[in-house]
Amino acid sequence: MTDIGLHSVTGRPTWRGLVVPYLTVWSGEQIDLTKRPFAYLTGDDGRERLSIAHTEGSALAADRVLLEQRDGFGLLWFSGLNNPGVGEPLWAQVHGLRQRECMVGRHCQVCGNPFPSGRPVTFLVPEQDVPKDCGPFETPHPPVCDTCRPWSLMQCPHLREQATFVWVTARAYRPTSVLADLYIRDRQTLGISEDLGVTLPLGHDLLRYAVVKQLLVTIRGYTVERAQRTGFAWQGDRP
Repeated sequence: MTDIGLHSVTGRPTWRGLVVPYLTVWSGEQIDLTKRPFAYLTGDDGRERLSIAHTEGSALAADRVLLEQRDGFGLLWFSGLNNPGVGEPLWAQVHGLRQRECMVGRHCQVCGNPFPSGRPVTFLVPEQDVPKDCGPFETPHPPVCDTCRPWSLMQCPHLREQATFVWVTARAYRPTSVLADLYIRDRQTLGISEDLGVTLPLGHDLLRYAVVKQLLVTIRGYTVERAQRTGFAWQGDRP
């Protein structure tokens, strides 16, 4: 029997007593990419671009499908299905489109609710990712709202593995890079070479061969508070 409930504070589904974040992938959302349901379409500029079918094993029949899957940056996203709450949570996996929604729309990664317009947002990131001089840095981790802060610290298995992590509060940030898998086809041999888990800046030429999985943003002009797992106590800003 599946143990799924609803948390009264965050409004998120729970699994065996644990809050399941909005961006977590569920087993009912998975699609197997190992069967390579790819197509390579040539645009009006004569440049080849990758496309992908969301139905396992099927081939794409029209450019319409390609256009529907690319976002405003021209990126091809792979997210699997959108069935949160179906099956079991896959804690270590991030749903690409929901992660992008949180980054672009300023939504909390735990409850999925938007931050108030004009208000600063807070990110929970490993301390090692933040420069000692508080200079700009990139992160794939979407914001966390005040209500969901305790649940992030207390329950997320990924965060529990970090030796030290911090709250970064910023008024502004912007998308700068993506985490993607590259499937580059040799147009002579038609062989496909894979390069998985690559970080590329927006606008890079190889992104036309990329299946994007996460959006990275650059944060500037922020303050830092150190978070502790027990007691949820703050130790002040980074000097």
